[in-house]
This record gives sequence, C-alpha cells and structure tokens, in this order.
Amino acid sequence: MRLPPRFSIGSFRRPNHLPRRLASRHSPLLIVVLVLAVGVVLVFVDRSRADGGDIDTTFNGGGTGADGLVLAVAVQSDGKIVIGGNFTSYNGDAAASNRVMRLNADGTRDTTFNAGGAGADELVRAVAVQPDGKIVIGGNFDSYNDNVAANDFVMRLNGDGTRDTTFNGSGACVGPADKPVCFTGANNSVYAVAVQPDGKIIIGGRFSTYNSDVAVGITRLNADGTRDTTFNAGGSHGSECLCVCDGGAARRENRHRRRLHQLQR
Repeated sequence: MRLPPRFSIGSFRRPNHLPRRLASRHSPLLIVVLVLAVGVVLVFVDRSRADGGDIDTTFNGGGTGADGLVLAVAVQSDGKIVIGGNFTSYNGDAAASNRVMRLNADGTRDTTFNAGGAGADELVRAVAVQPDGKIVIGGNFDSYNDNVAANDFVMRLNGDGTRDTTFNGSGACVGPADKPVCFTGANNSVYAVAVQPDGKIIIGGRFSTYNSDVAVGITRLNADGTRDTTFNAGGSHGSECLCVCDGGAARRENRHRRRLHQLQR
C-alpha cells in the first residue's frame, strides 16, 4: 500500500479519564505536541517518497508471500534475503523452511535453502548474516530440523540453511561422564543478534544464563558460539535487552524494510 501524501487534522478530544481542569491548563502544550508529531510524520512521508519508498511491484510479483509474521530481515551480499518470523509456508508452498527461509533477489523462495528441512520449531526473532555467508538466528526455538540437540534460542546456520553443528559444540555439561546434563545456549528468548567485524556475536533478550553461566539480558559470544568471558567481566546487566544494532547493518536493513509489507500481503 502507498502512504497517503496528505493528512487532515481532526479535533482533539479530551480523554474521559483526564480532568477538565488539567486538559484546559495543558491544552496549548498538547496542541504543540500534536502539531510537532504530525510534522514529523509529514517529513517521514516526503523522505520515503523521495527515497523511492513506494512498493516495488516486481518483488515476488503475483505471489502471496509468507503466511505469518515476518519479524526479521537480513540481506546477503549477493542480494538474496533471509527472513525470520512465525510463518510455515511461502506463496502457498508448505515445503518452505519453517520460521526462517531465504528469498531470491526477486522475492521468490530460494528452494536450495534448507531443502527438505523443517526449520525452527518456534519464533525466529533475529537474523544476522556473517561475512562468510553463515547466518546467526535468535528467537524462541530449541530445535531445528526436528533435532533437539540444536543450540537453544540462538544458533548458526550454514550458507545452505542447514545447522552449523560446530557452533557452541555441546555447550556446557555437568554431572557424571556417563550421564552428563548439558546446557546448550541461552535459557530464554533471544530478541537481537549483531555480528562484530572480528566475528564475535552480541546477543540480547530475556535470558539470564548462557551455557549455564550467568549472563542476564545481553552477552557476547566468541566466533565458535561459546560465551566470551571477557565481555562485561564481573559486571551486572539489566533484566532484558530488546535491540542490539550494528550501525552499518541497520542502515542496509532499513533500505529493505519496506519489503516486509509485501511478504505479509
């Protein structure tokens, strides 16, 4: 859909729960805030239109897109697009990898990605592509392609969409050698992933441990998926982290964000 070029401002009504005296006292301030907000929206619309913000009708032309939410998008250097979310089919094709898949540059599904695999068993909330083409995903999942040995809530995929079994190995194991109990990955949802130039990976989310070590809300992983113990050593974190941004990647991703609308048509 195309954003409307003009807006009309209707009357401002005092909410029923707001005392009349308070509304009267602050009405000039409320009007100023409202006008400023509309001004920002107008600037955004003009900038969007100037930057070619209209929908690219050639993208997945005639296709229906994903059948569920698309929560994350990452563009590879070859122009292909990795998406994550809560979908189980694309363009009506249930053979698509669940909750994470790759699209060709024209928006059609890349059938070589995780061919024949089931994908993630729960939401994929974050996607980051490494320079070597491998893909780090974060979310609510604890298995991939029906394999429960997969790293919990964050894992890395090979360039073909299969699970990278070298990522975080077997995690951390405790107990007797003949019956070890292993903790692999985070203990709760991962909302955000960012890959550093040196290959280390920063993750943020609702977790409080990683491989059974205390790591609340945000932590950094080594390139092999183990926890980087030098990150905030001895410090404490908040309870939850919703966003971790690589500035360059964020700018590149924003140029493609409008395609989300098409994927969920």
